[in-house]
Amino acid sequence: MKSASYISLKKCLSVILCAIIAALLFGCEAAAQAPVTAGDAHDAALSGQAQVEIPAQTASPSAVSSQAGIGTAFAISMPNGGGTALGEADGVKLVTRTVFYPEGADEGAALFRLDYTIPSFEDSFVGSEKANLAIAQYEEELLELVSNELLPYADGEGGAHTVVDCYVESVLGFTNIFFTQTNSFGDNLETSLSAIVLSQAGERLSLAAAAGVYDVEPLAAQQIFNIIGSDPESTFGDVTVDDIALAIDIYSGFFASASGFGVILEDGMLSEAGSGPMTFIIPRAAFYPDCVGDVITADEYASLVGPLNDLVAACALDYAGFEASSADPYIVSVFMTRRFTAGTEQTRFVAVDIAEYERVYASFFASPLPEDIYTQSDGTYLDGSSVMLPVYPRAAYALRIDDAVSEGDTVTLYGMICFGAPGTAESGELSAAAVTLKRSQGSACGFTFASLELR
Repeated sequence: MKSASYISLKKCLSVILCAIIAALLFGCEAAAQAPVTAGDAHDAALSGQAQVEIPAQTASPSAVSSQAGIGTAFAISMPNGGGTALGEADGVKLVTRTVFYPEGADEGAALFRLDYTIPSFEDSFVGSEKANLAIAQYEEELLELVSNELLPYADGEGGAHTVVDCYVESVLGFTNIFFTQTNSFGDNLETSLSAIVLSQAGERLSLAAAAGVYDVEPLAAQQIFNIIGSDPESTFGDVTVDDIALAIDIYSGFFASASGFGVILEDGMLSEAGSGPMTFIIPRAAFYPDCVGDVITADEYASLVGPLNDLVAACALDYAGFEASSADPYIVSVFMTRRFTAGTEQTRFVAVDIAEYERVYASFFASPLPEDIYTQSDGTYLDGSSVMLPVYPRAAYALRIDDAVSEGDTVTLYGMICFGAPGTAESGELSAAAVTLKRSQGSACGFTFASLELR
């Protein structure tokens, strides 16, 4: 969204933006609607070549249609990350609302009209309460934006109108909620793109949290800078990595893609105003540690990172190391609880068949299940043939992998245990650590955990 002064300047210019929506708004994956497998994404990512998208420009005049009442509606092709569209059958209902300004005005007397569409998540959508909270925050910010920044420039002499459209999709475990917002002051139009990304539990994610990187802006900015280097005329000639990092909005300016993560930079950030938003697709593996592709493969890392961080969290909560040969029942129980209870925050306990519980344990650890795991645990207990797992708030911990070495089937990861969600002020470093893994074809993640040493 541009500042109010910029909108005023555009009104004075009285120029209609008439550029055509880029046919490949979000790359070939969106245009062709061809499915991309995780393996394909990893292979492409390891090539080290990020993808740049042509600026998403404003629609042609034929796409502008008159509306009853105030202003004009601005049709723009809705972006997507190449995923599966979600609708009412998936617990996602789109709701359209209209607000007239100033407050209390009807359509005939209004100086400004806002038409916006937002999703409403039903109970059948996992994490619906958290998802609806994120949408409520977006709606509140939108209404404040119109009241404080747009309404003051509605002079009653020309149509003043904002239209927000919405599209929801699922991509590799993420939910993308795309918004296109078009502000119309008479014949002058400007369009912006934004997105909200949800986790499988319905929580709103930042780019840092989605990519699992604690200092994500410099990394993403460097990738974008590399892309720009192949087409320097597409941007201002003196753009630096720092300029790009400052332009990245890690909360509303990114989305999940089948091949990585997309970053949206608004019109005028890196190029001449009026050229439209720019979208860059960064391969998922660009956010991976340096050892990926050398010591372990991208597919191995993608399978390992979730269980690894669950073990890190279990050890961090007890501030203790781990040895599989003498597995601590508390650490094991926390690990197992985290594996089984993700996305079940609305329940108190999750019941798991004891055979399934023991099977999953054996897929991560080569040692026998600790005999006292049901009595000296995180609250896990045995109820007949079921293991009852307690549901409690999941503290965010992760291993930032700084180095890795491989010797035969043994891989040792060296790094820092970090706490807090990546990209937040509450995050930080807890302890250096070394994790020893054993390659195992029977493991759910390709490895079994041998030890974790706090250093």
